[in-house]
Amino acid sequence: MTPPDWPRLIEQHHHPVVLALLARGVRLRRARELASDAFAHLYLAHRLGRLPTLDLPGLAIRQATFLLLQGLRPRRHLPLDGAPEVAGLEAGGASPEARAAARQELDLARAALAGLGPRARELYQLQLEHPEVAHADLAPRAGVSLQRFRQTLCEVRARLRAALEGSRP
Repeated sequence: MTPPDWPRLIEQHHHPVVLALLARGVRLRRARELASDAFAHLYLAHRLGRLPTLDLPGLAIRQATFLLLQGLRPRRHLPLDGAPEVAGLEAGGASPEARAAARQELDLARAALAGLGPRARELYQLQLEHPEVAHADLAPRAGVSLQRFRQTLCEVRARLRAALEGSRP
């Protein structure tokens, strides 16, 4: 089975996901962020073997809606440095191979984050702790411009993607 062409799939299905979120009353900027996060979650789930089929854009719309609703609930946040296992996999519901692959990816992500400067880690952590808050509101809290905040997040995500893509068999 050939792996899906994720850039093409995202380009093809990103807009319908954003439109579905806009129809729910989500602001455009937040809708775009949720759509991107939904595709990131789907990509990881597919890499871990938890998605045998990709029913797009429906699956991406459901994931984005879930992320929207999850962001509205109060939650505790465990930073990557303190998380001993990947959430949901330690409960025994996943196969040993999937748990081992998840642990390996978590170790790679931790190593990539450790290689960042303290300011980049701080901004990324701020975004992780407040996923429901728009970047435009987080940037002033961190004392940086919106453009710098987004650029830093893009750089961090690129480093994480590169680290995780390097782990492919």
